[in-house]
Order: sequence, then C-alpha cells, then structure tokens
Amino acid sequence: MIWILLIGVAIFVFKAFMFRDKVLTQQVDAHGGMQNKYSELIKGILSGDERARIIRSSRDEIVIYVQGNYGVSTTFKIKEAPGTTHIFWECDWVQNGKHKNEFRFPDTLSQNVMLSEIQIYMQNKFSF
Repeated sequence: MIWILLIGVAIFVFKAFMFRDKVLTQQVDAHGGMQNKYSELIKGILSGDERARIIRSSRDEIVIYVQGNYGVSTTFKIKEAPGTTHIFWECDWVQNGKHKNEFRFPDTLSQNVMLSEIQIYMQNKFSF
C-alpha cells in the first residue's frame, strides 16, 4: 500500500516538474529566446569589457565569460526561472581569491535596473 502511495507521489512530482519546464520554455520562446529576452542585460554585461563573450546559450541559460588582466576571470550566468531571473556571478582573482554572488530579480523588473543593481554591488565589493 505504501509503495502505491510513493509511486503516486513520484509521478505527481515528475509531472509537476515537466509542466514547470514546459511553461518556462513557452515564456522564453514567446520572447524569441534567451538572447532576445535579455538583450539589454546581455549588452550591458558585454559592454563592461571588450573581451567578454557569450560562451554558452541554451533555452534557459546564457553564460558570459571574461578572461581579464592580472589573472582575473569572471563568469555571469543568466538563468530563467518561473517569474524570476537569476544571475550568478563568479570571479576568480589570483590576488584576492574567489568571489561569487547570486542576484534574483522579478521577471517584470527592468533589465537596466537589474544591471544597475549588479554594478552597485560590484562597486561596493571592490572599492578599496
């Protein structure tokens, strides 16, 4: 009896996950894909350094990578989630070690505001 209940719960969780994935894909596709949906945000990140490049693009993620001077490498991952935009930032700096942060913004927030909040964080983090 308990096995039937466990199997039923597993099927429910699987179907819920598949439904969420389908809704997420439809949201991104309705905007013409991730690069189109987040074009302002991507443009702002890429303009920060001429060496910045998109190294991976999928239906739910964009990865931007910069290999900078003095042994600094920076990665931005823009991920789509239902109703939320996640931006993961990782910086590996030879002199100051590894740093990372996750920014979460509502889908409806202006990408310029998202970019501004990220820039303010960076200025506060690295103002020596």
